[in-house]
Amino acid sequence: MVSMNKKVDVIIGNTYTPRLQGSAMVSDALEMMEEYEVSVIGVECESEFVGLFSRKDLESKVLQWHLHPNETSLYEVIVLSPPYVTPDLTIREAHNVMLAYQWDYLPVLSNSGKRLLGIVHMKHLREHIDASHDNFNESHSIIISTQPQEKMMRDYAATEKIPY
Repeated sequence: MVSMNKKVDVIIGNTYTPRLQGSAMVSDALEMMEEYEVSVIGVECESEFVGLFSRKDLESKVLQWHLHPNETSLYEVIVLSPPYVTPDLTIREAHNVMLAYQWDYLPVLSNSGKRLLGIVHMKHLREHIDASHDNFNESHSIIISTQPQEKMMRDYAATEKIPY
């Protein structure tokens, strides 16, 4: 199967996506990001997805606004209701959504748009797209003859009974 026709759910698989309640403090999010070695986490209200918090938000909001991570809730600094993809989109379609919104990552939400299933990153999509192109090139390689053109013409003329 060509990788670009694979669905987004292949990328997110059964991996755990770090998430916190919106009432959690920024410092909690930073600890979780460090623990799971990620740059973005999901933010929920009870079990419903409400937004994302990333290291970019830390720099552009928390630090720039001189907020204290131990006293600032995620609700105050998250990106509410960001663009998202669903698991039934193809990798190519998800890539196009990211390009359209100019995001490096997007949440993958259930078809109802309420439950966070994972977070897909541009680098993962590109890996699949690159692999797809490599597979295509390998399976559709062009065979180039190394015979001199004159010999090829003589052989053709002989088989077609054309005087050469």
